[in-house]
Amino acid sequence: MKNYVYYIILKNYKGILKKKHIGNTHLFFIPVTTSETFYLALIGKITNEDNSFVCQLINRLPRELRHKIVEEQKKEFKNRYEVLEVLICEPQQLDEEKFKIKIPSKGNYFLSDLNIEINLEYTTDNQRIYNMNGKLNLETKPVSGDIIKSIGFKKLALVKKRIF
Repeated sequence: MKNYVYYIILKNYKGILKKKHIGNTHLFFIPVTTSETFYLALIGKITNEDNSFVCQLINRLPRELRHKIVEEQKKEFKNRYEVLEVLICEPQQLDEEKFKIKIPSKGNYFLSDLNIEINLEYTTDNQRIYNMNGKLNLETKPVSGDIIKSIGFKKLALVKKRIF
């Protein structure tokens, strides 16, 4: 069974009557071993390093649950939850908390392989923080279904066919 890396955004709005887009929460499903996947939320970019990001671990889960969670999140958040990219990857565990994710075919958002390692300075008992290094093209504007169709709808459809 193949491993897939996901780039997802959760669109955030402000206002009761007239909703104004105030940004996106960037989410990632990244397999770190052949059986385990990290669900990560982007916290921010490390300012003094190129292509370095800080992420918080939302959950560490078996690979089999990834697709079910994506479908449940789509139901929960409706059109606010958008899967922008799904790519085949090859996870490699380098150390207990250090991983290399090879992405053979780069996409529109994942522009290089990823290196993920725990950030011991900010990790606590309640939250695990990871540094993610790799070239990413993060979506900062509001995204509609039309943009997704033009960017990679065909690519996403092909990947979904391979998943099932």
